[in-house]
Amino acid sequence: MKKIFTLFAILIASIQLYSQSVHIGLSGGYCIPLATDLQTLNAIQIENYGYPPFYTSYRAVTPKSSGQGGNIAIHVDWFSKHNIGFGLKLNALFSSPISYSYLVNYLNGAVVKYDYKDKPFSFQFMPHASFKHDFKVVSPVLEMGMLIGVTNVVQDYNAISNYGETSTSSMRLYGNVLLGFYSSLGLAFRVSPAVSIPLAVNCSAGS
Repeated sequence: MKKIFTLFAILIASIQLYSQSVHIGLSGGYCIPLATDLQTLNAIQIENYGYPPFYTSYRAVTPKSSGQGGNIAIHVDWFSKHNIGFGLKLNALFSSPISYSYLVNYLNGAVVKYDYKDKPFSFQFMPHASFKHDFKVVSPVLEMGMLIGVTNVVQDYNAISNYGETSTSSMRLYGNVLLGFYSSLGLAFRVSPAVSIPLAVNCSAGS
């Protein structure tokens, strides 16, 4: 299984509303990859009518991560009097585009460049347990739980030959399921009895 390991950076535009022991929040941020889950391939290939049908004269592999990009989430948490809670976070991860290409030299003199751009997207469910300690102004909050995601990839394809011929297409790839773990550590700054602004670092690891 390919691995995704990302770090959710400082949360922006985050607001939590308190109604007794129920916390409702909206958050967003940018995800930084700590490990790559795929490798893109840029190659030059020369056609040969024998066997094998072609050989590669140059190849450059670049590590990439589909866990890099922006995210936005909504979450609901319920806390007991002992500051132990349970919650669910719904997170949308808009991954940064991943580009790679092939350059093929055919024996008839044609040279064709094939460009690909993958745009991954993941909608994630994060059931978790929460632990916090309330102070007057700042409260530390720890979350740990599961990560269940449904993902798809939009792939744009473009081919250009030295004869001026072009070909373009776009397709959407469905059916990927993401399973893993989620954790978060942050501080909630209370601005009123009903509203606080959290600042947190989230980490997720999944298949």
